[in-house]
Amino acid sequence: MIKKAYTLYAAKYGNIAQMIKAIEELAELQKAIAKYLNGQGEQIFIIEEIADVEIMTSQLKLMFDCENQVEKFKKKKIKRMINRINQ
Repeated sequence: MIKKAYTLYAAKYGNIAQMIKAIEELAELQKAIAKYLNGQGEQIFIIEEIADVEIMTSQLKLMFDCENQVEKFKKKKIKRMINRINQ
């Protein structure tokens, strides 16, 4: 489903517009987290922004044809996190 939506949006708005939208969604997540930590926001707003960010990162992976590379980096970084915890 995300591939179809991405294809439609990319065709209508272009890749640059979608990259800008990704930046906007990341900023909205950052703002929701900051408000929550300051006692001015609710968890539901963070959840909603996470959904938006995940949609946009899925689009970015399609745009750059890098899903496999991203998964490799994620595994490497998670392994590094576990190693740091165990030290």
